Amino acid sequence: MTTLSDAQLGHLINSITSVSMRMGSMASCTHTFDGSHGQEDLETFISAVSTFKTVEKIEDSEALMGIPLVLHGG
Repeated sequence: MTTLSDAQLGHLINSITSVSMRMGSMASCTHTFDGSHGQEDLETFISAVSTFKTVEKIEDSEALMGIPLVLHGG
């Protein structure tokens, strides 16, 4: 069994917390849209990107800057 000192445990908890608090980036989003699909595909894309944004804790301002990464010319 591994034993941690109070300081080691505190450091471990802080490391885990800081990793979970980091925001993601639209750069890692695999959902893209090229404008050539119908209304249902657009709604599916918007839902997927919204979910990705929430899960990755991406701020609105960051998401707006990342729009070119998920939109492609058709």
